[in-house]
Amino acid sequence: MSAIGLANICGGFFRCHAASAALARTSVAASAGMQSQVASLVSCVVLALVLTLIGPSLQTVPMCVLSSLIAVSLTGILSQIMDLRILYRTSIIDMLIWLVTFTATVCIDVPFGLIVGLGFSLVTVLYRTQMCNCYELGQIEETDLYVARKWYTEARSVSGVQMLRYSGPVYYASAERLADWVIQQTGVDPNKAHKRAIGLDQSEDSKKPSSSPCPSLFTRCVKPRMSRESTLNHVQTEEESPVLKKAGTSNHLRFLILDASSWTFIDFVGSKAICALVDGYKQIGIEVLLVSCQPPIFEMLLKGGFAQSELQDCCFLTMHDAVLYCKQNLSTERRVATGELVMENVCRV
Repeated sequence: MSAIGLANICGGFFRCHAASAALARTSVAASAGMQSQVASLVSCVVLALVLTLIGPSLQTVPMCVLSSLIAVSLTGILSQIMDLRILYRTSIIDMLIWLVTFTATVCIDVPFGLIVGLGFSLVTVLYRTQMCNCYELGQIEETDLYVARKWYTEARSVSGVQMLRYSGPVYYASAERLADWVIQQTGVDPNKAHKRAIGLDQSEDSKKPSSSPCPSLFTRCVKPRMSRESTLNHVQTEEESPVLKKAGTSNHLRFLILDASSWTFIDFVGSKAICALVDGYKQIGIEVLLVSCQPPIFEMLLKGGFAQSELQDCCFLTMHDAVLYCKQNLSTERRVATGELVMENVCRV
């Protein structure tokens, strides 16, 4: 009662409607066809007559009869249980919220039931933010359209490039799931691949014979000029990530594009996870690009550990711009691998 009184007092300063009607009485008034507050005045007059004049004659009526009157007045509200069929067809989570709130209200009490329903709805919100839509994008040939490959059969992947879209917030509850999903889609765990490559390097260094003693100061080191064949072999080996080769992972991925247009918001934990993801793939020779970063997300990524120059280099306005950048770099690498670019440099010299 004190809460209702305070709500009416505070709400009166902001032109709010008074909240003083009981649930059962409001249901009876609505079923009787009442349309305005004058109906409440008539109801109060009738109630006053019942309490003062008719009440003594109803003194011997059992409580179960009076309870049946309230139950009959609540038939309209209880009939809403038929809405469960519609809720089941549209959203199972909404149906569960209805059932939990209804059960708690009937079994415990109205205030505690509403509190339980509110808490359960918050849990469902947390669950929904973790179970967001994640899918790989593909390009419609000869267009700048990029759509989900699992929904559009015309979408094709770009060689050496993988495009991923995560629709939802990137925060403390979903950051780990986002990182695991990216690793699952790429098929490469950057931390494991980097550690495996370091272990192989250490084992190779231990097997090598000890180096020769340091030459004298009068001896001049002369680096032989590499032939064209050795240069081509060197470039071909660097076309793929050397870390992935040492780790024994056959993956030709060179660019990973994350579509940030559907990120609703990002917190500090999410920005740290994205920063760790970018740095991890960078160590194994895979460049991570971000597309359509909103200004708030861009600022939070800067606070999470990104350098401004580094973040500006890996951010693109549209997905098509990022794909063109990847294709240009891949074509340059192929030209170097086939010797065209090497011959051009030799001719210039």
